[in-house]
Amino acid sequence: LGKVDASTSRPYLLALGKNVWLVWKEFDGHDTVVVMKQSGDDGKTWSKETILSKTADYSDHPLLISQGNQVFLSWLTRADGYQLTKIGQIE
Repeated sequence: LGKVDASTSRPYLLALGKNVWLVWKEFDGHDTVVVMKQSGDDGKTWSKETILSKTADYSDHPLLISQGNQVFLSWLTRADGYQLTKIGQIE
């Protein structure tokens, strides 16, 4: 999970039906990013990794939440404050 040369931590998974979202943190020594992969077939195949957010300061653990058919990333950073970002939707 994640890049070989990055410190990877805090994986979080959300499954709704056959749709699965996976996020985690990566730290390269300076910046922390939240990375996501998504699957629409129960995890048999996955999308390419996508960077959802980035900070050079302290950050909390990324969480995934859903409301109805929408999926959001919930993340708190010292530099940017609280972020609630829509990252997916079930059709």
